[in-house]
Amino acid sequence: MPHAIALAAGTAAAALAAGTAAALVALRASRQRSQRLSEEVGRLTSRLDEIEQATAHLAVQAEATECVLLDKGIADEQDLESARRSLEAREHPGYLAERDGELH
Repeated sequence: MPHAIALAAGTAAAALAAGTAAALVALRASRQRSQRLSEEVGRLTSRLDEIEQATAHLAVQAEATECVLLDKGIADEQDLESARRSLEAREHPGYLAERDGELH
């Protein structure tokens, strides 16, 4: 009987050790994934900052261009508004049969 208890205790200890080892491996893998994701978030944040700066720069350039066109008399407010509408129509064309299918 004591042999059976020792065998059961040994089996339980081995199962506990295997479970602990598996949990440690899973924890290590989770930490590595977390580190990789954290690095990716850092890269994406940097890229977003670059895009925001480029966008701000382009907005300033567009405003300066409008001012020059207006100041030199090359275009008036109506011309600029017409150009804006034309560009917006190209970017957001509305209904397109090829893309949107038939209307019922």
